[in-house]
Amino acid sequence: MFSWRGRYREALVTMVTVARTGIKYYNIVMNLNAEFAGTQRSSLRDFPRRPSAILLVPPSLAAIADGLLTVAGQPDGYLSGDASTVREWNPVARYLLSFSPWAFAIGICCWIAILCITIFLLRDRNAVVLSLFVCAAHLVGVSTWLIRYPYGILWVFLLWICFRFTLFRVYQRGLRSAE
Repeated sequence: MFSWRGRYREALVTMVTVARTGIKYYNIVMNLNAEFAGTQRSSLRDFPRRPSAILLVPPSLAAIADGLLTVAGQPDGYLSGDASTVREWNPVARYLLSFSPWAFAIGICCWIAILCITIFLLRDRNAVVLSLFVCAAHLVGVSTWLIRYPYGILWVFLLWICFRFTLFRVYQRGLRSAE
């Protein structure tokens, strides 16, 4: 009798066996290379190193700026208590804003905490990429709010010039140190 549960179990056992065999052969090869070179084998945990705390600052500041401009960009009806006039593209932020600006602020704080923990737990190169991506995504959000103000295109242009020549250097340095 054919059973999907049995097939999944067989596939899982096969994958675990292959992974164990691969790890065993990897360890054998690495030990032989270390013996041949006359050095002690380094642990996989030693390389690459953990990211520096400076990678936490740009996405956190961009998230705070995005949150502040999101609340400031809400229509007058929202600020007087009509939650149905929320203006936001992000569905999670729209949901939190439908309760109150304080719920949105708590959501931003939770997002920043989760982001910082994730960046700090990742290895160096992945942490740099995640930090850069989140910072750029929040700067796009900031740009969509800045464009509505007088001289908005100028502010957006200055924001991205500032990102390119100041914050991007942090990421370039992080990527170079990760290699």
